[in-house]
Amino acid sequence: MNYTESVEYVHSRLKFGIKPGLERIEKLCALLGNPQNQLKFVHVAGTNGKGSICSMIASVCQAAGLRTGLFVSPYVVDFRERITLNGQYIPKRDFSRIMTKIAPLADTIEEITEFEVLTAAAFLWFAKKKCDIVVLEVGLGGRFESTNIITSPACSVIAKIALDHTKILGDTISQIAIEKCGIIKKNCPVVTYPEQDIDALSVIMEQTSCKESKLYKPNSNAVKMLDESIDGSRFSYGGSEFFVPFPGYHQIYNALTAIQVAKVLNFTDEIIADGLKNAKMPARTQIISKKPLIMVDGSHNPNGLCALSELLKKHLSNKKLIFVMGMLADKSVDEAASFVLPLADKVLCVTPDNPRAMPAAEFAETAKKYCNDVIIPSGTFDACKKSVDLCPDVGAVICCGSLYLAGDILKSFDKIL
Repeated sequence: MNYTESVEYVHSRLKFGIKPGLERIEKLCALLGNPQNQLKFVHVAGTNGKGSICSMIASVCQAAGLRTGLFVSPYVVDFRERITLNGQYIPKRDFSRIMTKIAPLADTIEEITEFEVLTAAAFLWFAKKKCDIVVLEVGLGGRFESTNIITSPACSVIAKIALDHTKILGDTISQIAIEKCGIIKKNCPVVTYPEQDIDALSVIMEQTSCKESKLYKPNSNAVKMLDESIDGSRFSYGGSEFFVPFPGYHQIYNALTAIQVAKVLNFTDEIIADGLKNAKMPARTQIISKKPLIMVDGSHNPNGLCALSELLKKHLSNKKLIFVMGMLADKSVDEAASFVLPLADKVLCVTPDNPRAMPAAEFAETAKKYCNDVIIPSGTFDACKKSVDLCPDVGAVICCGSLYLAGDILKSFDKIL
């Protein structure tokens, strides 16, 4: 298979949807010689901030001189964002070769899913490249999710836990926390986000105790803010100074999580600081233009959009805000919109490129509850173009609602600006 055929093959497994369980990935990895057993992992689960935390940890590992694999989802612009080595996408030729080997084996396993095939491909490539460490992001949940085939990670990480995917993971914080904590392994260190919901923290503490694992919780009260802006935050913590290039206080908490993981891995503060300042992650409060100011953020649930709202109130309260926004229909759309759209001067409603997307016209009805000026453009490109035309000199364009929307937005602005 060539690269295009390889990607099409992976996408063809979408017809089987999301199917919790490890039996299929276990069969496929066994047929591949269990490449995951050759690798050292930092395993990251949670609801919000996983991608940011993963990118920070990977950047620190690179600063330490390690051959660092990174596996994340979903991708924003390029499919190969999901599998990288030292910040470089998996080459198209390598991906084609890997999938040519995997496809006939995967076809022998009934209803194996897209994410399972891709996880196996990542394991195989990382093993072939002899990675020193792999930062591995959970796709959905944790306990019965395909990345959880790994054993004895160097560190298990629990990012911020909030309500999301409630039909699959449960409709309470405690139920969701149990699924996320399924990645905790016996006698393996665990790091948690410093500001967990009390119910989530209770489950995390219980599960680490049951697995006889040591739990590390960063002390957010020890942070001293030195400087903060829309470009990021500089702060002191534990006697050292750090800069995180993602704005918002929630990103400082994500950075504290990454710092604690790095300390578990025995990296010095100098290496940690060097890695953090160079971390990159698309569509995480990403500023793509200063004139006009345009921010692209993949926040897609109430907790994430609440954090975005606090960021906008703090740093852009003096600007008229033009929103380009769309969401998936299976999210808590009304609640999520209620955090950000009261800040909007205008809202341009779009449909994300995903089968689960809420149509723009339907999202517009929700948007009208919170903003008097709601527009339905002809598509994402038209929305981006209109947002620039409508944005006053003292304004900003905020694009949010779904990571599945962010890629099209970034591509559109690349042509417009």
